[in-house]
Amino acid sequence: MSINPSSISMDRSPSPNHESSEPGPSRKRARTTSTSAEDRKEARAHRNRIAAQNSRDRRKAQFSYLERRVSELEEENRQLRAGLVSPRKT
Repeated sequence: MSINPSSISMDRSPSPNHESSEPGPSRKRARTTSTSAEDRKEARAHRNRIAAQNSRDRRKAQFSYLERRVSELEEENRQLRAGLVSPRKT
């Protein structure tokens, strides 16, 4: 079986992942304010500090909850074991 070279189309349409030379809207959002690179860096660092503190607070709250839950379960376990221990009849 042979392939006829004239039946192969060499016309390639551009794939959606490649940039085309056609003018169109920008893919990036336009900046609404003219802030310096240093100001943007400082604002990002500030937001990161806030996010880090929130993360630490959430972790601390979760840890406190787990400690309370352990205490409750240990107490419940003690009470259940105390109820099971009864004098043996022989």
